[in-house]
Amino acid sequence: MCWLGTLAVALAAVLVWHVRRVPEPVLPPDLFDNRVFNVASVVLALTLVGMMGSSVFFRCGANW
Repeated sequence: MCWLGTLAVALAAVLVWHVRRVPEPVLPPDLFDNRVFNVASVVLALTLVGMMGSSVFFRCGANW
């Protein structure tokens, strides 16, 4: 299972390398310098994790 983490890090490095090479990336890397964008991204990710977790919890609870 350790190879999966290594693969994820390698693919992330390739993605960063590619995004810095293209003239017009879909999501500009300079956007991550903005604190509001970073906070909003973390809040959105936590909200989605909570929604997915609650949907699994309520689905399992409906089988009682």
